[in-house]
Amino acid sequence: MCAFQCNKQDRAYLREGTEGGDITRFSSDDPTILIATTNNGTVKRINECYIRQGHFLVARQVIPGNETHSLYACRKETFYDQTNAIRILHFSPFKVFPNYPTLCDVCIGIDFESTRALIEVGCNIPMVCPVTMKGQVQCTCEGLPKYDDGLCCDRSGSS
Repeated sequence: MCAFQCNKQDRAYLREGTEGGDITRFSSDDPTILIATTNNGTVKRINECYIRQGHFLVARQVIPGNETHSLYACRKETFYDQTNAIRILHFSPFKVFPNYPTLCDVCIGIDFESTRALIEVGCNIPMVCPVTMKGQVQCTCEGLPKYDDGLCCDRSGSS
């Protein structure tokens, strides 16, 4: 199961730069979805958490009436302050894929839209994905914030 981080649940974020200010809401009632609404409460879209690895997440949007394909996009969370009030994400546009693509199919690293990003993207594909295209930089455990996905555990001093 893929779920949004605990520190996002039961929070809402205003997405600046959108007409009227879209609001993104995360709920602990269903930690697998986020709901984006207009400021008057009209639902604009529902994103499902599809795959998470480290600071990468693949979001999925169902295409109504289509049983074989959905929209998928890669997100890379690069910063949030200690209060979790500000988040900086790099994101790719939603693209149509046959259902059940892999993390590496969606997170190709060279299609991030960084108009809202305030810091450099740095590595741009998950460490479990091979470099297959020019411009891809594979993430490693070194120098990155530790995300508890079980792949970057500190083993120093353990017996």
